[in-house]
Amino acid sequence: MSGNVIRNNYCPSYGGAVFVDEGGILYMDHDLIYNNSTSLEGAAVAADYGGPGSSYVYLTNCTIANNHATGGLGGNAVFVDVSSFATAINCIFYGNGDDFHVTGGSSLTVTYTLSEEPVAGQGNFQGDPLFADTANGDFHLRSTIGRYDPQSQSWVTDGMHSPAIDAGDPASAYVNEPSPHGSRINLGHDGNTAYASLSNATGIAPALEDDPFILTYPNSKWNDPLEKVPGEQR
Repeated sequence: MSGNVIRNNYCPSYGGAVFVDEGGILYMDHDLIYNNSTSLEGAAVAADYGGPGSSYVYLTNCTIANNHATGGLGGNAVFVDVSSFATAINCIFYGNGDDFHVTGGSSLTVTYTLSEEPVAGQGNFQGDPLFADTANGDFHLRSTIGRYDPQSQSWVTDGMHSPAIDAGDPASAYVNEPSPHGSRINLGHDGNTAYASLSNATGIAPALEDDPFILTYPNSKWNDPLEKVPGEQR
């Protein structure tokens, strides 16, 4: 599944937004998942073992925010249960509280991802992604160079610059991002799309270019369609 907005759903069991079970395999990219809830675990995404075998979830350039589970084990964003497997790359997890929970015999691999909860993996870091306006469902990344504003349908500038810009896997394609950019994919659902927030040619916010500490930065409803870009490659 690709380019979806999944929001405001509730499930009394696992997986408030997405539940993969019974040996299912799901590839997700450029999906925005927010404000979902469950009375167990995995308010956004849950993977569980079933009769046919292990389940697998692959998340690429997804934004998963403000999801809440009340089951007590955690894993409000991603819950991987009973010999199942999940991977996430170039993603953003924020505002979920306890982002991840993995039970025995399961695994979660996360790389080049911004999360609120610390998670081991290459290119991962913690921080505030500086979403534009979550109260109104705008999860574009703030940028001092330029950010797409869906309300005005124009590009605007901000006083702050998201650390998720140009923070993705250096090997990931970024050719669909508008110029100027830092020759590196943005994290989240807008990465490698025509709506990706802008940066200067160095990939570093102008206010940080002379900051000596910048070198320590990591090397870094199934109901509403996500904004689509004509001819966009997924």
